[in-house]
Amino acid sequence: SRASLIACCPAPASCTALRSADKGSRVQRGDAKRFMRLVAMSVQIGGALLHHGALLPHTLVERVPHRERLVLSFILEFLECSRLPAQLLVNGGYVRDMLLQKQPDDLDVSLCLRKCEPGVTVATIMDSLPAFALARPDLAVSDVQITTILSDASKDKNVDTAKMFLSAGEPPVKVEVDVMPTIGDEHYDDVNRVPVRDVRGTPEQDALRRDLTIGAMLLQVEHGAALPLRDGAAAAADALTWTLLDYYGGLEDIRDGVLRSPYPNRQPLKQVWSEVLRSPEEQLLASQLGIVPVVDAADSAAEAKMLQRVWWVKVLRDDPVRVLRALRFSAKLGFTLHEDFWWAVPFALTSLQTKVAGARKYTELVKLCKTGRSSLASFVELAFGRALPAAEALPYGCLAPALFGGADSMGVAQFLSPSMVADTTSYDHARLCEAAEALPADLGEEELLGAFLASAVLLSASPVVAADAEAAGAPLDGDADALAAATTERCRVEVVKACLGLCASNEMRKSAEGPLFCLNALLLPPPSQGQHGLFAAAAADADADAVDQHEFGFLVHMWETLNMDKNLLGRREPGQLPAFVVALARTHCMRETADVLSRRLELLSRPGPAISGNALDAIPTLPKHMRRAALSNLHVLCRLRRLTEPLLSTSQLADFLENRCPGLVAQLEQEWYETGADGKPQLRHPYMTSKPGPKRKKQAK
Repeated sequence: SRASLIACCPAPASCTALRSADKGSRVQRGDAKRFMRLVAMSVQIGGALLHHGALLPHTLVERVPHRERLVLSFILEFLECSRLPAQLLVNGGYVRDMLLQKQPDDLDVSLCLRKCEPGVTVATIMDSLPAFALARPDLAVSDVQITTILSDASKDKNVDTAKMFLSAGEPPVKVEVDVMPTIGDEHYDDVNRVPVRDVRGTPEQDALRRDLTIGAMLLQVEHGAALPLRDGAAAAADALTWTLLDYYGGLEDIRDGVLRSPYPNRQPLKQVWSEVLRSPEEQLLASQLGIVPVVDAADSAAEAKMLQRVWWVKVLRDDPVRVLRALRFSAKLGFTLHEDFWWAVPFALTSLQTKVAGARKYTELVKLCKTGRSSLASFVELAFGRALPAAEALPYGCLAPALFGGADSMGVAQFLSPSMVADTTSYDHARLCEAAEALPADLGEEELLGAFLASAVLLSASPVVAADAEAAGAPLDGDADALAAATTERCRVEVVKACLGLCASNEMRKSAEGPLFCLNALLLPPPSQGQHGLFAAAAADADADAVDQHEFGFLVHMWETLNMDKNLLGRREPGQLPAFVVALARTHCMRETADVLSRRLELLSRPGPAISGNALDAIPTLPKHMRRAALSNLHVLCRLRRLTEPLLSTSQLADFLENRCPGLVAQLEQEWYETGADGKPQLRHPYMTSKPGPKRKKQAK
């Protein structure tokens, strides 16, 4: 019972006498022949020759923080004092990071309870640890808090797991630990990703259920033979032994920089094929992909290769998030995905859309962004630029439509349209990287993800042809910029759908939609106004850039579209990325158009004066709804003339207009107003309504 586990807490001296009697062999070797084969697969890491069953050298062990060693020693002492024949195993990414000679984090441990009584579970052990910590202050763990966070589906499917927070060391520091039993057989259904599990599995079975060999290695942790608890908790923690269990070649894959799944290499191919590929639809797809249940019996390499491919079908189909994880680790670590991954992906496409919530995908994508831009660029290349095998038999030609989308906040499925990214040859990774160089260095992870999505979709989309654009109501007349704008608008709609389906943050959505919206607006500028011609004439100066009415109007349009005032003041909002917009134009538009946009942005980015809206009182006839447009005109005028004196007060602006632009106000009044039928001045038609700049279209629900 739970109470009996902590009913007696022997003193350290009596505990040490129990260890040698209760402790099993250091490694679960299985038969000698298999063990020798695993030992033969030795890999040099950290100055030591490592293999299955080897003790980790001090150079790797010292990467484990001392407080985490205290926690592991504390758990071992509890198991030994409670006479529980359980193995304590460190697993997952913690082991991988140690072997990659990185600082490990996120301590995950497994307890092999195979030899324990049926009533002993992770839950009963966890319930006993707080009292054990109080009874044994000598172990340097002063507080234990247990939390279990499980979904209803997990509770119904025998998931025995817990999260611990332990205060270890002096002064106490909180250490977080996730605890699970070693899992045996797992059975998945078609509804969700939580399997029914056998919680009395062996370490080897537990390793087989994992998605990648580099994350399937385990470390069996034991107290050292010297039994040094009498010398204190710190000495016991430092004397722990760490035995590597590598059943499926994770060491070799780390050495070779390869990502592949473990597979049951001692089971017959035909048996595994029939167990994994059960439905007629899956068997048909397997036939189309050349995944067969029988190969030449004399060709052991061919059988192993097919077995690997079939098992990876199971790995990805059972939990489709593993597709994202594999891509993320490939991008993060710079490892190559084993070619069999791509042959297994087609079986997971439907599940990736139906079983994985968009928000769950978004979590994985944000994790990826935290590893840096180069990792994100590599991921995007795999998602958009890698063609899937036998694409003609699949709903899409690449992974992107299945990855970017899900059910939105209203429960409506929203995904990238497969037709938008159907041709992977359209994707140009070099151009994507060039566009990414224009992004600010301090851009946040979620904005970065949105910007990369926008550029990837734009680079993958097939251009809109004239007939399609005219059918959609776009004014073309053979204008290449209008065609490019129509394509950009299609891409904008697509990234909004993807962001809604991912339940993405506003930062991601705005940085995905905003640049495409701005590019579309710049490619379809509104007609210039008479006032633009007057400001252009006022800008004419020996030191100024000469522009005509049309060019001045476009500069004003660009200033407002790109929110240049906020950007130049360092107050930009998510999605306001002027240099990136122009960089996208270089990937998508005619060279002449991109050059013109670049030249205009360079001009608008010149130093200019601070201009206050209150100063506009110097133009008493200026209508209120035209004040923003007046500010934009003044900003452009000053940059053309390279003027930087501030215009913050009415007197400053009045002096500027009188001395720098004589006669401009009178000319503007004549341009804005005409005499109405009643003999009174009234605004001319072009100025009767506000022109605050383009507004983004709302996405239809």
